[in-house]
Amino acid sequence: MTDKSNPFEIFPGQLVEILNRIDEKLNKILDRSVLPEKDIIDIEETAELLNLSKYSLYAFTSKNQVPHYKFGRKIYFKRDELVSFILNKDKKIKSKNERQAEVLEKIINRFGSK
Repeated sequence: MTDKSNPFEIFPGQLVEILNRIDEKLNKILDRSVLPEKDIIDIEETAELLNLSKYSLYAFTSKNQVPHYKFGRKIYFKRDELVSFILNKDKKIKSKNERQAEVLEKIINRFGSK
C-alpha cells in the first residue's frame, strides 16, 4: 500500500524538528561561552588563544620564549601570564643561557672585586 499523504502536511512537523535541533545546538554554544575561563590551560587551548600552531608553540617553549610549565611530558600555561606576556611584549623572556650568564656575571662581580 502506498502512502498518499500530502508532503506539505509532513513538512511543518519536520521543520519544527529541525528548528528544535538548531535551538539545542545554539544553547550548547551559549552554555560554553559563559563558562568561566580556566586559569591553567594546555597546549591546544594556548595555541588557539595565541592563534599559533601547536608546532610553533612547542618551538617557542623549547626556546623559553613564552612562559610555560612542564609536568611530566605535558606543557601547561597560565592564562594571566600569557595575557601579560602579550601585553608586555617589549619585556623579553630570557633564555636559559641568558639567565645563566647573568648569574655568572653577578658571581664574578661579587667575588671578583675582592
